[in-house]
Amino acid sequence: MNTLVFIMGALILSLAALAVYFWWLYRREYNRRWGEISNAFSEEKHLREVINDQVKDVLHYQDLYHQEMVQRFCLAAENAKLTGKLSALYCPTNNHVWKDGKCIKCGRRQHELD
Repeated sequence: MNTLVFIMGALILSLAALAVYFWWLYRREYNRRWGEISNAFSEEKHLREVINDQVKDVLHYQDLYHQEMVQRFCLAAENAKLTGKLSALYCPTNNHVWKDGKCIKCGRRQHELD
């Protein structure tokens, strides 16, 4: 009887130790997976921030490009207007002196004539 109690106690103790060991393995694997998920989420968040920054840069540069195109158009129109005034002063009777498609007196190009 005494031997049976000793065997039963040893069996219970070994099962408890095995349960603690399995619980320790489970927690270690759980923490490892949680760390992987956390790292993946952090990388995804960082990647999303980088992409958002790049999109903001593209939109900013697109806006700057649009502003530059508007300024170029306005400057070209103003240049044409000023060239017309200069042409009216230097070549009032349209007596242009053309050389290589450009008037020597007023600077007007041949294709700019109205």
